[in-house]
Formats: sequence, C-alpha cells, structure tokens
Amino acid sequence: MPDDEDANPVDPLKSIHCKICKCYVAKNAPKIKCNAKSCSTYVHVKCFENLNNIIIIDKNSWVCKLCNPNQYGASASDVSGAQISADVQDKVKLLEELVRELQNVNNLQREKIANLEKANSLSTMPALSRSYSEVAKNQSCDILVKHPSGSSASQEGKNDVLNNIRSQVDPAALNARVESTKIVKSGLIIKCADDESRSVLMQELKSTLGEAYSVEKSKKWSPRVIIKGIDLDFFEYDDARLIRKIVTSNELDETLITSDVKIITRIKFKKSFNVVIQVSYQVRNILVSKGKVFVGWRSCKCNDNFRILKCFKCLRYGHMSRDCKNEESVCYKCSLSHEAKQCTSESYKCINCAEYNLKNKNSLISTQHVCGDKQQCAMYKKQLNILISKIDYGQ
Repeated sequence: MPDDEDANPVDPLKSIHCKICKCYVAKNAPKIKCNAKSCSTYVHVKCFENLNNIIIIDKNSWVCKLCNPNQYGASASDVSGAQISADVQDKVKLLEELVRELQNVNNLQREKIANLEKANSLSTMPALSRSYSEVAKNQSCDILVKHPSGSSASQEGKNDVLNNIRSQVDPAALNARVESTKIVKSGLIIKCADDESRSVLMQELKSTLGEAYSVEKSKKWSPRVIIKGIDLDFFEYDDARLIRKIVTSNELDETLITSDVKIITRIKFKKSFNVVIQVSYQVRNILVSKGKVFVGWRSCKCNDNFRILKCFKCLRYGHMSRDCKNEESVCYKCSLSHEAKQCTSESYKCINCAEYNLKNKNSLISTQHVCGDKQQCAMYKKQLNILISKIDYGQ
C-alpha cells in the first residue's frame, strides 16, 4: 500500500497566488512562471499583460521582483494598481461621454415630442381665429323682431310671437334659409344664411305680423377702442372735455367726432389711466391704423377693445356671475371646483375647450392651457369671432 502522501499528492498550484493581483492561480488558468531557478512565483497572463503595458518585459525572460529587485522601479502590485486606476479613469471618461450623448438625444426627443404635440394641436384645432375683414365679409344676416315702441315684451309674449311666426311662415316655401332663432332682451333674433333669405323673410314677416311688431335688420354694435397710458392730469376732465382733447391733439375730423365718440369707462393706475371709447367705424379705422394717440405730452397706445361676456364663477361664456346657476366656483387653471388661489395642480386644463371636445369627438382641440388664454384657447377665439361679427366695421 502506498503511504498517504503517495495516495493524495498535493497540487502545488492550490497554495499559489498571483503576485500581482493576489488571487489564487487555478490549475488550468493561463499563467506565467518566474524564470529564476527554484522560484515558484506565478502571475496570471492577464495581469502580466497589464504590467507589460507600462513596462515592456519579455515573458520568456521575466523574473519576479524577489528574484531580481532591480528589474523595474515599482512593485508588480504598485504597477497593477496604477494600471487599474488608469483603466477606471478611462472608463469613467467614456461613461461621462455616453451620458452626455444620451442627454443630448433625450433633449432632442423631448423637443420632437413637443413639436409633434403642438403640430397635432394646431392640425386638429378648427379655424376659429380670423382677421376682422374676413369675419366682416362673412357676417350673419340677422332680422330683429321687436315692439315698435322699443319697450321689451315679456318672455311669454316673445315666445308667443315666435310660435306665431313658426305656425304661419314656412321658410322652405319662400326658399329662405334660416340658421337659428333666439329670444333676446330687445325681442327676437332670426339668423338667416344670406342676404337674399333675409330680404324675402323680412317681407313675409312684415305682412304676417302687421303693425304689432317692427321687423328690421339687426343693427351692429359700434366699435370700441382703448387708449392706454394717459397722464393722470386729464383724469378729472369730464367726458366732453377729454374727447375734445383727444380730437384736437390728433387732427381728427370734428364732423366725425361730434356724435360718434362716447366714453365707456376709465381705468385708473398709479401714474396713468386708460380710457375705453365707443366710436364709429371711420374713427376706429383712423385710430387703430395709427396705433397711437397723442394726449397732452404723451403718445398713448391705441387698439381695439373687446368685452366678451364671461362668468368669473363658472368660467362659461354668455352670462355674468350674478346670473350664474353654478353652485361652486371653477378654477381657471385646472377646471376643478375650488378657488384658483387654492390650486396645487402642475398642469392646466381649460373647461370650455374640454366641454367642446365632449361634444365634438371628431374635431378635438387642445385643453392644456388656462381658461380664456388669448393665444391658445380655441373657445376664446370662437367667442371673439362671434363678437367681431356683431360689430360694424364698415364692410
């Protein structure tokens, strides 16, 4: 029987580790042995290659530091540490470059997404904003039915007139096209599709209603302009004196001014005030085309003024807060039921545009803006166009 040592020979590599990385050298691992006689020092081939990147050494003649201390200045472990540090720094730089590149790509993608959202919003938004001339050329042809005396009839009386008209007058028989009817404070508005329809229908209504009601073309409103930044020295002027000051300072034709200019309101600030005036379309065209008005020692900006009827409680158009039937206030930022000053939402939602989308799912518009935004709100632009269509611009 062989003795224990012969039966269980010890593998000399089991207790040997790499002099560079200090890790054990596996039996079948690629390795390099020190060429000095009687030296059993091993290093991994990979570790030797890292060392050789800094100090060129022939692996066939390589001896470890213990056998030849003067072969190179630094120890193998020092050299390995330096190489590893250099490798780490290179990798860090590479990662930093990759991060910067990814950030640039991310920014470009975000910009593309924003542009696509904007383009989609614009492409799905109806053409609700047009120039004054375009709106004026396409103004509706309305008929106003009212009491000859100008007094307002009761709501029941107006309904009776509407029912009487509908029972006695057939637009189809007259080849007249009627778009809608609406009861208003002054009487009844009949909206016709064109001038020809209005003329035919007016003649028939006059014959049917007789002298009980007057039938006439619905008159348009006079334009309003706002003059901004007038010196406070003129704030106490009465209306006639202030109008005279504006006329004489801007060489306006007094024949146009005498009965066509009316001061609607004054808005006072710390050092100046604004004034809203109602004028004829001739005066409006002169003032707005100039873009400024001279008043005293100042040149004041002048442009159109529009007062769109809007409720500040529910944010809907067509009525005021005192007539609102909504029980709770609506936030103009997020459209929820709370005061705007209590809003914590980070996103915007316009309630009017959102309600439009519920009724018109095939022509959606953007809702991501505060309610009534003059640049982005499609429903505000629609109301503005409706208002412009009711103003006399001399078209």
